[in-house]
Amino acid sequence: MEPQQRLRRLMSSAESFAIQKEIGVEKYLRSGVEMMRMARMYVRTKELQNAYVLFSKFAIMVLDKLPKHPGFAAAPEHLKKNARLECKTALSEAERIKRLLLDQFAAEHAKAKAEAEAAEAARANAVAAKQAEEILPPRAPPPPYSGADASSSTIAPPSLSEDFGLSDSSWGSHSGVGSLRTLVLPAQLGLRFLRLADSNTAANKETCGILCGSVRDGALAVTDLVLPKQSGTSDSCTTSGEEEIFGVLDRFDLVTLGWVHTHPTQTAFLSSIDLHTHLSYQLMLPEAVAVVCAPKFGDTATFTLTQHGLDYLSRCSGKGFHPHQEHPPLFERAKHAIDAPEGDLKVHDLR
Repeated sequence: MEPQQRLRRLMSSAESFAIQKEIGVEKYLRSGVEMMRMARMYVRTKELQNAYVLFSKFAIMVLDKLPKHPGFAAAPEHLKKNARLECKTALSEAERIKRLLLDQFAAEHAKAKAEAEAAEAARANAVAAKQAEEILPPRAPPPPYSGADASSSTIAPPSLSEDFGLSDSSWGSHSGVGSLRTLVLPAQLGLRFLRLADSNTAANKETCGILCGSVRDGALAVTDLVLPKQSGTSDSCTTSGEEEIFGVLDRFDLVTLGWVHTHPTQTAFLSSIDLHTHLSYQLMLPEAVAVVCAPKFGDTATFTLTQHGLDYLSRCSGKGFHPHQEHPPLFERAKHAIDAPEGDLKVHDLR
């Protein structure tokens, strides 16, 4: 693919999102802060394509899409001013990375072209050699085979890994599913969270927390759990104190990667309220997950919305508990999420 074509595909990825009027402007602006933070993480880890997409996406959101939100005029002016200032950085970084990517893509294109030409030349030479052999006079027959003359040495057959290109490194790959990056969860998350929620669970009240982390080795890693001020019932949980949450994210250079909550007496699933709660997370970050702990049934599950679920819920204006269609499914187990046995988890309990 030509370098400019590859760059256009990245820009198309940056542009392909819609602003939902149900999500407040302040939430988008706050998400923009995390978007810029993640873009800088990608610069540090030299994942320039991801960085370019996020810097571009931030600029498009602030300059083009967000001003069309019905609540934009009423949003706090200081937040809009900060976003516009960050936009200058985003545009500058996107332009700088664009030049680096064009150089990289041009070098890769030239290399691929040279390899293709070499392969074609080798194929042409092989065809020519075969044609030349066909017009030569027949060779003298080989001498008769004699077992006594045969060498006693043997040649071992190739191993499966040599024959089929398999190797140990083929297993345990942390590449994401489809276009989603892998999201790594500490294996201790469920048990740690249930211990923190124990008193609420005993009182038949839900508990919720926010999953935060950073980019590590090309994957998204959950490293921190924030428990905000909250009020729970048997089937819902409402949080408050957003500024405290943002303070933790800013202080420890974290981004939001999803959320976790308990179902004290129910199984692990996403209710209609849960689905709409998670919609805002996944619209901001496609890899965001919803972890549900169901202690009564000894189950902890990690969910994500299907593409159909994203589309359906984005059009749904229902409030509170309300019916949704069940088929096709709106959510599923998150295949891109994996557990890390040695993963650490830092808890910030703001309750």
